[in-house]
Amino acid sequence: MNNLEWQGAPDKPCRNSSLSGLSADELLLLSGRLPHDLDPLAMEQAWHNYQVVIERFMARMGSESAMLESMKRVMLVRNLGGVLARVALIPKLGNSILYVLKKRRLTEIVCHLAGECALMELSAAAGYRTFCFPNLVRGLLKTGKMRDYSVERMLDTFEFLNTMMQYPFNDPRVLAQIERTNKLHARYKVAGKANPAAQDLFKYIALNMFYVGPRMRTDLTPEERHAICGLTVLVSKRMGHSIEGSVLELEAFIDDYEASQMFDRNDPGQLRRQAVEIAHASTKALEQIPTILPARIHGYVPHSVKKILELE
Repeated sequence: MNNLEWQGAPDKPCRNSSLSGLSADELLLLSGRLPHDLDPLAMEQAWHNYQVVIERFMARMGSESAMLESMKRVMLVRNLGGVLARVALIPKLGNSILYVLKKRRLTEIVCHLAGECALMELSAAAGYRTFCFPNLVRGLLKTGKMRDYSVERMLDTFEFLNTMMQYPFNDPRVLAQIERTNKLHARYKVAGKANPAAQDLFKYIALNMFYVGPRMRTDLTPEERHAICGLTVLVSKRMGHSIEGSVLELEAFIDDYEASQMFDRNDPGQLRRQAVEIAHASTKALEQIPTILPARIHGYVPHSVKKILELE
């Protein structure tokens, strides 16, 4: 099955389907409580172990990804926005290449970058879901970034995700990204710890950032599910938040939170209209980023989300 055939997560996921055919060890991996309250040394080791699994996942995506399609898109510049997006990508891709060269052979760079592009597409597809939550839309309206600086916000998101998935626990890039994100959340009061509702909102934001996208792949293994959820928990802990539970419990939380907190697709209110405007601005921004394919991203987005955001 190639990327263009994936249709994303179903509107009404069947939780039992993700357990069929698993071994006892795999079931234990998914049902066991993820470590969240570790001493620094144990957290550093767990962080590294999760990244090893995630790197294999990204390499697998990169080996099957149509990297040449992205390279062709890099050469096609139709407007000023496309030029600016390419300029913004230069330092980000450069950092990735330098990082890979320190760890791998030159021949592995293309596969690695293709895996990053595939991860960007999954992240962008998951990002559409965040436009379906009233509280998150209010936060986005405060920042104004999705309205006025959509490409910049998306590239910032991709950079945060890649940094956490690839760099060591105490790397200065990791620390700087966490500090910057915490300051933004505090400034715009997008997510916090004041009450259970705020905690659940942050929990969903974190899981959407890391896990909702990869979960849309039907071939995601139990080990990969465990590693990505585990890293989500550790990154959240470093940001001052506590996410507890097993992989299965976090997956159930995602499904329940989306079912109970998203806009009604027939909501006539102004806030949903603004969410639709943000989603359409996001779609235009994706067309400016040459390393991803908007058509494939659109294929990942569930039908229910497309209805809410009027994407069809």
